[in-house]
Amino acid sequence: MARINNTLAINICGESFATRSPFTLHLKMHELKSSCLKTSGSCVVDVITADKWRALIKNKTKTCPICNKSYPGARNMRKHLRLVHDKNSTTTCTMCKKTFRNKATFQKHMQRAHVGLKISVSKHFECNYCHAKFSNKSLLSDHISSHTGLKNYKCHVCDKAYSCRKALKTHTLLHEQEKVIKSSKKEFIIDTGDCTLDEWNDFIKRRVTVCPKCNRDYRNPRNMRKHLRRVHTSVRKYGCDECGKMLKSRDSLNTHKKIQHEGKKVKVKYEYECDYCGAKYPNKYTLSDHISGHTGIPNHICKICNKGYACAASLKIHNIKTHLQFTGVPIEKFKCDLCDKEFFEKKKLNKHKNWAHGDKFHLCKVCGAKIKGSLKQHMITHTGERKYCCHICGKKLRGKLKEHMLNT
Repeated sequence: MARINNTLAINICGESFATRSPFTLHLKMHELKSSCLKTSGSCVVDVITADKWRALIKNKTKTCPICNKSYPGARNMRKHLRLVHDKNSTTTCTMCKKTFRNKATFQKHMQRAHVGLKISVSKHFECNYCHAKFSNKSLLSDHISSHTGLKNYKCHVCDKAYSCRKALKTHTLLHEQEKVIKSSKKEFIIDTGDCTLDEWNDFIKRRVTVCPKCNRDYRNPRNMRKHLRRVHTSVRKYGCDECGKMLKSRDSLNTHKKIQHEGKKVKVKYEYECDYCGAKYPNKYTLSDHISGHTGIPNHICKICNKGYACAASLKIHNIKTHLQFTGVPIEKFKCDLCDKEFFEKKKLNKHKNWAHGDKFHLCKVCGAKIKGSLKQHMITHTGERKYCCHICGKKLRGKLKEHMLNT
């Protein structure tokens, strides 16, 4: 260790830091690879020797020596070299023990594999047309092209042009799929999603009607397999040719196009009614989750602590608060700009804004009062119903049972 011009420098690789915290963290990296660094000419990353690494730092090289990609800063280039080209640098998921080459792919895995989390990304680049924000200049440039009508990305196969790189990538995948179909006309390819071919054949042989992932029961085994392929797959093979977004099923793609690009509103039919309270839902699964709230029988069980919940949304919030909040993974939170209250779901934030700060309210048909809170709780003042009973003294109450029990 050496101090040069009020900066801490490491003698092994020549890296320098302004503060002790990143210096100590970087030094620990060398301690983990100490057996590799003892001899001269050993590797800092597995494709660059220590001498070449020092030369990159000394010359402030901004172009990657492996793939010739240029970066605005030398430190960014070296970060790219470690993350992309270093096969020894790995990150292990604490939840499923899978190993990843770099932190970027690890974060994507956390987002897709564990309860559908959204990884928070700082968005500093704003569009002058619609004020949408993006994480980097490249994404902003592609977005602005959708306003101006410029199509800078051209397909080398059919000369079709697109406004963003993502849409072109999705389009080229279609050409690749066409090649596979043409080259294997005699072969019959079965789409098994994330299941192996043996598992899929076993489902067909035993005529399984219960989904092995979420325990939903179907009338026939074909519908179960269709659900398994559409819902419980990590592969998004249906791409939107307008914006490049990848989706899991053709139905999802058609719905996405209608809402996002055609401006149509998809009407949802609420045909499934609850026998307990008369509430209606669009499908039998959301109805089943609702009924679970009446019966107390949980439909969704946490795989880590076996705690049960009535609906998938409650299980997702439990996973975030209990198991993932303290793992170091950045979790996106939605903050109210009026009262600084934070939410894990955007729909919860919108609901909070409408009811707490907006004009939404329940209108009592008996007295005409405008109720911001629970209308059911307000109606008790008219009916006189006392549905809460204290198990200590036997007193019946309209509400505030916990407060009563604490004071008893």
